[in-house]
Amino acid sequence: MPTITLEGIPAELYDELERRARKRNRSLSSEAIACLRSALEEQDPSADEILTQAREFRERVRGHLTDADLAAYKSEGRL
Repeated sequence: MPTITLEGIPAELYDELERRARKRNRSLSSEAIACLRSALEEQDPSADEILTQAREFRERVRGHLTDADLAAYKSEGRL
């Protein structure tokens, strides 16, 4: 089985990983593998999911943002 060495782990991240390992009765290595597996298994949303989320957001803000508001926000981002 391959081995990985991580250097420069921030103390707070290490402490959190250690806390989670204890809580789940796992070794530090087992918990790190579980975290990596979970992170790598996450799927990027499909184009249809993104479009659905955009449509839902648009419905929530409709009437709250005007074209002038959007133009002003776009201009601010270009400064």
